[in-house]
Amino acid sequence: MLSSTKLAHLDDLISEEFDFESPALVKYPNNDRINIIGTVDRIAKLFHSKCKFTPLFEYELLSEETGSRQFLKLDNLQVYSDASIRAYSGIVFGSMLHSNLDSVEGVTLALDKHWYRRIDDFVELAIVAEMICPGKVTVFLKNRVSLSFLYRVQLLSSVGCTLVTDKCPTEAAVAHANDNGFVYCSSEYVRPFAMLGSAILGYELVKQIEESAIDPTSASILMPLRGYNREWNSVWGVGLYLKSSVPDIRLVGTTFIPDQKTSFPFDSERWWMRHKCSSTAPSSVFAMWDRDFNGVLAEDEVNDIVVDLLGEDASVKDFDHFRGDLVTLDTFKTVIAYDTHVVKKFDIPPEIVDEVYEVHESACLLGWLKVLQYTHTHATGRSCSSVGLALMQDAFPAFSISDNETLICVLSGGTVSMTNIERTMHRAMSIMGNYTQFSIREPHNRDVNTVFAACDRHGVRIADVNYENDTVNFSINSPSWEVQSNMFAEIDRLGLIIEANVPYYRRYPVKEPSVSYGNEILNTDEYVTPEEVASLTRTLSQVTPESIERAYFNIKDNLYATPVLRNEAISKAVNANVFVLHDNIQRTGAFKIRGSSNKMIRMQKAFAPKKVPGVVAASAGNHSQGVSFAAKRLGIPCTIVCPNYAPATKLSNTRRFGAEVTAFGDAFTETAKFAKKVCTDRNWILVHPYDDVDVIEGQGTIGYELTREIDQDIDVVLVNVGGGGLISGVSLYLKQIKDRHPNIRVIGLSSERINPLVGCKERDGKYSFVDPTLDSFSDGTNVKIPGGNHNETMWNLVDDFIGIPENHIAAAVLQTFKHTRTLVEGAGCLGVAALMYGHVKINPGETVACILCGGNIDFSRFLLALPAGMRSLGRLLTVSCTIQDKSGMISRIMSIANRFSCYLRDFDQKRFQKEDTSWDYVTVEASFWTPSFKNQQKFLYSLVDAGFNPSIIGRDLVPDKTVYSDFDAALQQKIETDQQVYNERKEAFLQKQITLCKNLHKQL
Repeated sequence: MLSSTKLAHLDDLISEEFDFESPALVKYPNNDRINIIGTVDRIAKLFHSKCKFTPLFEYELLSEETGSRQFLKLDNLQVYSDASIRAYSGIVFGSMLHSNLDSVEGVTLALDKHWYRRIDDFVELAIVAEMICPGKVTVFLKNRVSLSFLYRVQLLSSVGCTLVTDKCPTEAAVAHANDNGFVYCSSEYVRPFAMLGSAILGYELVKQIEESAIDPTSASILMPLRGYNREWNSVWGVGLYLKSSVPDIRLVGTTFIPDQKTSFPFDSERWWMRHKCSSTAPSSVFAMWDRDFNGVLAEDEVNDIVVDLLGEDASVKDFDHFRGDLVTLDTFKTVIAYDTHVVKKFDIPPEIVDEVYEVHESACLLGWLKVLQYTHTHATGRSCSSVGLALMQDAFPAFSISDNETLICVLSGGTVSMTNIERTMHRAMSIMGNYTQFSIREPHNRDVNTVFAACDRHGVRIADVNYENDTVNFSINSPSWEVQSNMFAEIDRLGLIIEANVPYYRRYPVKEPSVSYGNEILNTDEYVTPEEVASLTRTLSQVTPESIERAYFNIKDNLYATPVLRNEAISKAVNANVFVLHDNIQRTGAFKIRGSSNKMIRMQKAFAPKKVPGVVAASAGNHSQGVSFAAKRLGIPCTIVCPNYAPATKLSNTRRFGAEVTAFGDAFTETAKFAKKVCTDRNWILVHPYDDVDVIEGQGTIGYELTREIDQDIDVVLVNVGGGGLISGVSLYLKQIKDRHPNIRVIGLSSERINPLVGCKERDGKYSFVDPTLDSFSDGTNVKIPGGNHNETMWNLVDDFIGIPENHIAAAVLQTFKHTRTLVEGAGCLGVAALMYGHVKINPGETVACILCGGNIDFSRFLLALPAGMRSLGRLLTVSCTIQDKSGMISRIMSIANRFSCYLRDFDQKRFQKEDTSWDYVTVEASFWTPSFKNQQKFLYSLVDAGFNPSIIGRDLVPDKTVYSDFDAALQQKIETDQQVYNERKEAFLQKQITLCKNLHKQL
């Protein structure tokens, strides 16, 4: 708790920071001091008219690992995926209030000397201003611009800012703002107004701490500091607000200490560098570069670009000086030199921040993976330093946590560096014991088979095998350290010598509780019987919009208030208004908790004070977690029966929620029969995953949330279909309120491989036969015989059923990850796949609701989907060329790739891939990380020009089928030209031979 002296000092700090007169500052009525709480509250209300609160959720399983009640503030889901948007919004709204304006009708900015060394911050300010006031942002700058600014200037133009050049941009900007009644953001007030904007995070935390019934006297907020210009300013603002409103709260700062080859480079976290990157990547900005001359532009070419952006009077200054920089793009990156003692240098007052800790990259990697695992959201590595500190408390003796303490970690950024994901995930998984590499020397064939068999017995997946002289190298994915250790011990007993990577952190996994129940029949006077529960059975005709809304309020304490957000990238791709409901970040990671909670809460309330003896569920994953969590919250014993193929991650979480887990059956029908037998033996209650009216009613609460959060008529709702419980519940709600959404269409989506419902409406409700042995990437919809009591609901209320190809589902996992910064499983991204690949017809301008229903995907499975997704995003290109096997051919391909920033991922060459391939030719397959589709096109053109005729592997994964059409035309033209040249040469040769023969004949 702050002493009276420190409180007085805090008041002095506020006065020092805001030592100017402004209508933007609220003052106490009795004196001339600044009321920081009133000032921030006013700006916060303006900000929240444009942006929602980001969620603050409690994570029970993460709490087990940190040893405290653990909350995470998901600011990585903020607009533009970064907490800094509040600081820039504070500059705009603070300037509005400072100018005595009632609203933001337009924003005027001047790129003056203050911004030259902070050009990246200026770009972010302009983009945020454009979000606040679309199409009404004017940027004034000098009419001579250096090439290092050119990319930023082009970006501002592409997002809608109006660019105006003037010899005196500041004076011109002030005059323009005054003439038009616009807000002028003066560089003089950038720091104080940015601080007030940053303090909005403190405002949100105070509100959410109160709503979550957290005792602030035993709460610690862990906030990452990522760079002086941004986060130090932010922590000042947040600290000033928190300590003024809740003096007893503890604020801890964390800084990031990178490895030499860091997985989290700072430039990957500048969100503006990835804003609309498909159209503004450096390679497309300078698409007219003469690449044959190594990217060196002529001065007149650059001036043409500048004139196009800034007008006839604009020109480039210091061309020769910057021309070399343009080739490497070094000047487009912000480089921060991290100093481990920087906190001490800037001397953040203890009245604002109680403690600051330096967190090494290994802890950040651990925090990054845990955030991905439990929240199903992507956070930047540096913003995970707070979670890394909470997880690795043993490494920080000075960081102490009391038994009843609550930790709130702020995830301040979520920018995704797609090409870095694979490497980062492998590094993080190796710390967790989920990924490792090992080798055996001088193996015999039976030795390799021994390793394969050991992996199978221990549930370890082999990711890669590589033979290298007398060594075989293995890469494996495993559930935990314990599994790895047991497998290595078994192989060692068999006499094989293994060389394995040595881990540097082995705290995990968390021990799973072992629960076992007997078959004792309990006293029926004290416990509810299945017969009594059966008396509660209703028909679906009794499920109404009103009953679904009542169900929502009954179960909401078990749920997270998952956000429904408009997705700009997907909306633009399909020319519609696409809203995404994020039940992939729901408690337990999927929508299933809704139905199971409704079933058990209704049962418990109906028969109170009698107790529910226990519940049983048959499930391969999501349903088991929903049932086990709800049962734990309600104090009901729970047994989950799963098939033998159930994912290890989902089963681990189920056990940690306190359920007994029993594996039985290789087919789900066997599993379901055994679950019913357990119910009979124990007199317990079965919670069916979909064929239950209470469960369907609970799933229908998603429909209620959609109509509550989307403030316009919904035209299309995309819902995944497994057993049909979710789509029945959503349809029952939405189709019965047609007066509010009169033209709504509900579309059911499943895998094309397992699609018993596709076409059933034309077959009078008859299912298609599905091979019981088939599996799908969309394992959550892997139901061969769906339906039950809700069959009639599906036939009458669902408009269509569509199957999605497997590869499109895999690719959509990565597309969803990039566009929403959240993790989804195969079944969870069916709506995104249907939209991006055109499987569902959407009319221009329609409002579409897409449900991301689950995010519980094993990381090893996610890595399997990664290549497909990266190809679909233009970030991975695999080409195949048949070339003559002689020195210098491969080097030519690689030099062309380097010219277009295409970096090699993997390489392979094979002989006799085609029957007509000559012995002295080889087929080369090479995969490259690429910045964009435009880079790929230029690379492919150059390969064709150099005499290679490449074919593209995996092109069907690209949603836009026209991406490679120009390359196809160029390749076809090259082939035809080559054929024409060959024919002409052949004809000339034949004519020459005929002439020679005629001459010889005459001589004879």
